[in-house]
Amino acid sequence: MGIYVKETDELIGFGSIIYIDWINKSDHCPSMIGDRKYWSKGYGSEARLLLLDFAFSERGFNRIWALILENNIASRRMFEKCGYKTEGVLRQSIYKNGKF
Repeated sequence: MGIYVKETDELIGFGSIIYIDWINKSDHCPSMIGDRKYWSKGYGSEARLLLLDFAFSERGFNRIWALILENNIASRRMFEKCGYKTEGVLRQSIYKNGKF
């Protein structure tokens, strides 16, 4: 799904449903707002809640999961605001900027 600014119809990001596990009714829903000027303005939360509503209500999923980098505090807060709970930490699972 595209994430648009209502007033200008500008495409600023995306959200999707991937890694669908139909047997266990689980999936991963990544999203992204590209331009930093639209960060922390509620667009991501609104889009995430719409995507979750679609996944749970329209598709019947039981669980939606996310991977969030530990130092991405804003993203963690947004996911918590949308009802996500921390289940675990994948230690040293991402290689970024020359280190794990």
